[in-house]
Amino acid sequence: MGSKALIPLTILLLGALLALPASAFEFECKLEKTSLPPVSAEADALFLQARKLEKQRYHDKEQVTALYEQAAKLDHWKALHNLARRYRLGLGTYRSAAKTLETTQRLIELGAPIGYYDLAVILERGYGVKHDMEGAWLYLHKAAKLGEPHALIRLGNHYGYNLPREQQQNDKAAAYFNAPLNRLQRGKLLIE
Repeated sequence: MGSKALIPLTILLLGALLALPASAFEFECKLEKTSLPPVSAEADALFLQARKLEKQRYHDKEQVTALYEQAAKLDHWKALHNLARRYRLGLGTYRSAAKTLETTQRLIELGAPIGYYDLAVILERGYGVKHDMEGAWLYLHKAAKLGEPHALIRLGNHYGYNLPREQQQNDKAAAYFNAPLNRLQRGKLLIE
């Protein structure tokens, strides 16, 4: 049998493989940017001013927090996320579990995917609330379905690496890791 006979067989086998689903576990998620709440120009200007100041080596932490608070009052989702972190760590303000939760709740009310991820982390760590792994996993999966990158990576790592070897679910891990790639292959832009 010559090499010419192998080529059609190879093409046939390759075609059959491409027709199979990518994995036994199918996972669909939205493109994160389609889930993000709108941001006003005024709120974005305050946020960008805070970020510019924050990136300086020596900066006034209280001023940065004040700018984030102003932008957060205008429902800037990134400012709310950064503000929740500042309340949790006491950066430029006092540490406050209550304010961290309040700010995270506002993110969820706005529908920002990072809000669901943040709440999952809060529940997982028991920060200001009762430790609740079941609730944390529910919010983590919700964030992943909304396309939140941190949630996709956390879930991929969990199923592919963090479980004992005999319990690892590589099809699930691959689905979470490949979710952004799958969207690109379907012609949707991940980043504009």
